[in-house]
Amino acid sequence: MVVQYTIENVIKAIQGLYQPNSDRKEYENYLIGFPDSCEFWSILDKILSVSDHGETVSVYMAQALKNKCFYKYNQVPSTEQLVLMEKIVHYYVGTKFNNKPLYNQLASSLAYCIMQSKELMSVRWVVDKFTDLPENRKKLLTFLRIFPNTVEMTMAKPIGRKRRKELKDDMIQCSSIVVEFLGTMYDVHDEKLGIECIDAFSSWIVDGAVELKVAVSCKLTEIILTILNNVYSTPILHEVAVNCMMSYVELFRRLYIYKVPETIDITNHLYNLYTPFTRCVQLEYIDKCTSFSFLFIEMGEMVLDMYEVEQKIVDTKIFELLFSCCDFLEVELIRRTLPFWSRFCQIAFTHTKTENSEMIKSYLNRLLEKLYSHAEIDIENPRDNDLEDFRFDLRDLVIDMIPLIDVNSFSATLVNNLKNANYDGVTGWEKVEHVIYFLSMIIFEIKDETFHEHLKPVVHTLLKIPQTTHELMRETVIIFLGKIGKFLDLTEEELFQNVVNCIILNLVDRDSVDWGSNSLCRLYKLRYKYFKCNLNYMPILQVYIELDKKNLHSYNSHDNFSERLFSIFTTLTLDEEISKAIKLICTMHLEKIQIILTNQSKNATLYYPHLCVLTTAFSKSILKNYNQHPLLEILFQFFPQSSQIIVNNLNDDYLIEKVCRLFKNAVRLLKLECSELLNPLVREILPLYKSSKHSSFIYLASILVDVYGENTSLINGFVHVLQTFWTNMQEVDEEGKSFKQYGETIEDFFRLCYKISTKQPLIFIESNIFPEILNYAVENISNTYRHSLEAVVTFLNEFIRFLRKNEQTPKFEKIEYFKQSFLNIGGSLTYTIIKSIFTDRDTMTTSYRIEPIYHLKYYNKLAFESWLMETLENLRNTSVIDDTIIDNQFLQSFYNSVLTTTDLPKFESIFLEMLNIMR
Repeated sequence: MVVQYTIENVIKAIQGLYQPNSDRKEYENYLIGFPDSCEFWSILDKILSVSDHGETVSVYMAQALKNKCFYKYNQVPSTEQLVLMEKIVHYYVGTKFNNKPLYNQLASSLAYCIMQSKELMSVRWVVDKFTDLPENRKKLLTFLRIFPNTVEMTMAKPIGRKRRKELKDDMIQCSSIVVEFLGTMYDVHDEKLGIECIDAFSSWIVDGAVELKVAVSCKLTEIILTILNNVYSTPILHEVAVNCMMSYVELFRRLYIYKVPETIDITNHLYNLYTPFTRCVQLEYIDKCTSFSFLFIEMGEMVLDMYEVEQKIVDTKIFELLFSCCDFLEVELIRRTLPFWSRFCQIAFTHTKTENSEMIKSYLNRLLEKLYSHAEIDIENPRDNDLEDFRFDLRDLVIDMIPLIDVNSFSATLVNNLKNANYDGVTGWEKVEHVIYFLSMIIFEIKDETFHEHLKPVVHTLLKIPQTTHELMRETVIIFLGKIGKFLDLTEEELFQNVVNCIILNLVDRDSVDWGSNSLCRLYKLRYKYFKCNLNYMPILQVYIELDKKNLHSYNSHDNFSERLFSIFTTLTLDEEISKAIKLICTMHLEKIQIILTNQSKNATLYYPHLCVLTTAFSKSILKNYNQHPLLEILFQFFPQSSQIIVNNLNDDYLIEKVCRLFKNAVRLLKLECSELLNPLVREILPLYKSSKHSSFIYLASILVDVYGENTSLINGFVHVLQTFWTNMQEVDEEGKSFKQYGETIEDFFRLCYKISTKQPLIFIESNIFPEILNYAVENISNTYRHSLEAVVTFLNEFIRFLRKNEQTPKFEKIEYFKQSFLNIGGSLTYTIIKSIFTDRDTMTTSYRIEPIYHLKYYNKLAFESWLMETLENLRNTSVIDDTIIDNQFLQSFYNSVLTTTDLPKFESIFLEMLNIMR
């Protein structure tokens, strides 16, 4: 059906798109073919030539025009291209709407036309058209701002070198005209127009269209510098001028490596801004100081570029400017300078033996003192997000600074501050927190052998931190106490217990629990490792239990605390008390899981922290010398719970995976110490296989086979598990696919089959399910999912090797049956393998598929010859590989890997004909 477009219907449809509660779909369907219709240009001309149809309609049509110019300009006849440009200028000049989106769309359309026409000097023609009418200056400035960006986007595309050079040369010619014009257009008395001029100028600088010597010497540069030197200029005009100077810096950084002489003029201009900046600081013009600081950061990056090239600091004024910024800016703004200082440290570290090394050290020490003064928390708002972000970034910077500063000197200053601090009241502890926060960052880099002597009295004071202080301060203290263990004499029982008790008393929220558990475990390990002291771990165990009662554990803190607690147990002398402690913790979490199950909660995340603790317990090799493992009883108690958890949450893959991971850790840790585990475990897993097709069960079963597969009495249980899963794999899911079509499942399934066949091959091969699995393996030899293909091939190779090895074995009652079964599938297997090799052409999958051919050939050469003949006939009649391109190198590789010298007389003619067909 051909849609008829009239101006009335088009205007109605456009207006309908933007009306609330309208049927947008109907209007969209009507307009979808409008830009490609023959009526488009006439309707466009009528709407944009007259401003009586409303801004919305004009903007929509201008957008359609821009898309037309950008995507389908080549469809416009060359004789009409100039006419089109004149029409767009006519629309642009004639519009009465003061609408920025409309200006942008029309300016972009005009820019695209000029670009496509390859006549960049048409810009001069456009400028002349607009300057005839003074009221159109703003429209012209919009065009001049957009045009260089359009050119830059075109140059970013893959165009020829010749075309790129032509564009660059034409833009340089245009730029001299545009820059001169912008200088004459700037009006001191019209600030908005002045801002538009500077914005357009910045656009030409940023996109590299202006030669540096032209930019430096032009009138507009003098105007911008005058604005920046006038501290009383309006903040918005000042900010635009600063942004333009930042464009200069960006251009400088691109040209400096080419040693362009005009870069010296730029640096002189920039450093002359120091005076107006300091004046703005004195007058407390924060907005202008902030704008200046952003410019100075860019200038600093410019100096670092020079530093990398020259391997020395060419000019040091910028550092003084940035130090000045640190004196008055807000924390969030100071934070923006940190990446610069971090890069400075990294460059300085690579040039440590330069002539500036002492000066660099001096600068960094000064910087550290200034940043230190800004990192103190505000007692009114201790959890200030800006300050926390600043401290986080500052920590990374201090790490970069450490190789370049005098750590011992700075640490001595911090310790003196601690000694002289006022510990009375909250304000005093606020300053203490500030000192120890910094000390914590550098503590491991301190080499002063006498440091511990100065620190010991401070520690005794820190242990008295009142409970009324904010949790952030107490958190900092407990982190610090955990880190200074190596500086303390942990053989002093009283001191050690006081430190531990101090940390325990300050575990008041989840963050402090996380940090505090880390500090406690670090102290316990240090004391045992370095001082060989017998430890009483019961206080920390009691803390864990108490915190759990208060529900102060989060998912992550549960994980961290339990892992750290068990890591302490692994370092201690093993005894029955530790066994009881482990059972106590695990039992506590089993009870929590039971409560969740009893309440029939639908929130699966409630299980996570408890499963996490149990998984951690089973992942640690604790008490492996004991005959009766303490966790065996826990695992038996978890069986019924795990079944119920999974049955209640069959759609939660993550939760099921966590339960299976727990069993995996348990089986790998306990191994044959709990052989009685297998039968109840298989009994619990079987109903889960029937109710779910989750791949994690196969993975778990593979691990069970690894551990228990050599026990003949247990292998039937695994065969039952495999058979149950095989039945479920036939079911179709919501997407219409059976579970056995998924690559990950195929991989897991055949890895399990392979493991069973290596452990107890006779029992497995003689089971009723094996023929179906064998046919399924043949079907999947053409699978392109590499990992599943590898698992399939590994299983088939194992089966073929077993047949060859056991042909004369009397115990193998069904050997003749399987030999015949194998001869029946051998032909289809050979054809599938060869066809897949030549249609897939993946190097890795080809190497997997060739191996079964090698075994097939040596299993029965006579049968192999008939299979090859059958494959040859099938290939003659197939159309699958008619369009396959096969190179000689690939053919030769395949040929050499399958045939040996002794095979050549028998198989060479068959293979040659087969390969000729495939060519």
